[in-house]
Amino acid sequence: LEAIGMTTGTDKNPQITSIGNTGEFVVTFEGEESNGRYSIFVQKFNADGTIAGDMVKLEAIGVTDGHDFDPQITSIGTIGEFAVTFYGVDSNGNYSIFVQKFNADGTLAAHPLNTLKVDTTAPTIALTNPITITDTKILISLSEPIDVSTLILADILLSNSHTFGEGAVLSPSSGFAATLEITLGTNPTIASGDTLTIEASKLVDKAGNANAAEIVYTLPTFEVINTGGAITFAGTATGMISLSVDGNDMVTFTKGSIAAATTVELVNITGIVIDSGETIKGSAADLDGISITGAGNVVITGSDSVDNLLVSTSGTNSITAGLGGDTINLGTVAANGGDDTIIIAAGDSITASPDTINYFELDKDTLDLPSVIVASNATIGTGVSADDVTVGSITIGQKTITNGIATFQAANDTTVVDINTQDALSAAVAYLVGTVADGETVAFVYDMGSGDNGTYIFQGNASEDILVNLVGVATVEDLSAILV
Repeated sequence: LEAIGMTTGTDKNPQITSIGNTGEFVVTFEGEESNGRYSIFVQKFNADGTIAGDMVKLEAIGVTDGHDFDPQITSIGTIGEFAVTFYGVDSNGNYSIFVQKFNADGTLAAHPLNTLKVDTTAPTIALTNPITITDTKILISLSEPIDVSTLILADILLSNSHTFGEGAVLSPSSGFAATLEITLGTNPTIASGDTLTIEASKLVDKAGNANAAEIVYTLPTFEVINTGGAITFAGTATGMISLSVDGNDMVTFTKGSIAAATTVELVNITGIVIDSGETIKGSAADLDGISITGAGNVVITGSDSVDNLLVSTSGTNSITAGLGGDTINLGTVAANGGDDTIIIAAGDSITASPDTINYFELDKDTLDLPSVIVASNATIGTGVSADDVTVGSITIGQKTITNGIATFQAANDTTVVDINTQDALSAAVAYLVGTVADGETVAFVYDMGSGDNGTYIFQGNASEDILVNLVGVATVEDLSAILV
């Protein structure tokens, strides 16, 4: 066998393979052409060793004067098809891998010659969304999967001697992955504008390419703007905003895991503005007396103190005041708040010191109590005077429940007792304490005059019964609609 049209050139590196199941075979080799360049030649043979069909020349796509080398051949299936692969100089002057499939008769398959590009590009950080930072994790997206066994957390450094926190973990720890996850440890010190550096030769892809130099990426920014005690935020960081207060009452705001450089003395904060799509989280004690406005969301966790919470955002808010008789303002007279859920746990907002909620809206606000059971419709009264409750001049001896709304009657079981004095309120609560089962919920309205009116929500509880004052809510038609 010789290169097509050449009898004086050098031919070398032959490869042979059998095809089908009738004894046919194929030979491929490098052959020198008249221009001194090498191309790949393929010839099929019959089972008796005679030549079958014409010899085929293969060259790199779009290149007729380049060198092509090292042909390899393999059979495909059982009907005689086969494929040839080789490497050659491509149109860019680089070496690439080429593959050509053949039919069983030795002719080229319908699919043209294909190029397999040799991977010589080292991995790096992804061009889009390279770093995602949450409250507990940092996700690093890479341009391609790397061998994670070549990388440890100590190879990823933060500037300014900042750390990922004690006990931080890098995962996964084996195999190949295009996303690295750093689970933050205790007391991380990541700050706005820090740089993250991955040391050289630590990102190794499947082809063995490694980053020759350090990869440096500037982390997202998070800025606290203090305008006379009114706090707003700016920057590119994502995630929930949280605040922590140190022993000197200095507040540090963090977004995701990025701490803002600016700290503010707690006593000097008068308001916080949360933009749409953002969420701030803090304790009731830390946010006591601070007006939170804007279009964002608020998550408040409970505390043991008596707090005054001012949440007027139009977002979705979750508020847990905690122990003590707290005051929760869900907006103002001029601007109602968002979709608010008030969480009352067992032991919170007890009858001796109930929480007061202003601007509660029946059409969108809800109460999350330990139970969602509404007391069944009934008229309850023992008829035994010893079970009546008397406070001052007010005696209650019976209650009627309709859709969870309780009304009260006097000792004669006929005279309605309006809750319009402190004695009447105390008597009503005391009567409910003795007659409402644990886990059952009722509501009753009150009107003390001069605009002091609303609805109390009462729930029996094995530890201490719960009482919540919805100021200004003069009518509740269906208690179940506000319980979640």
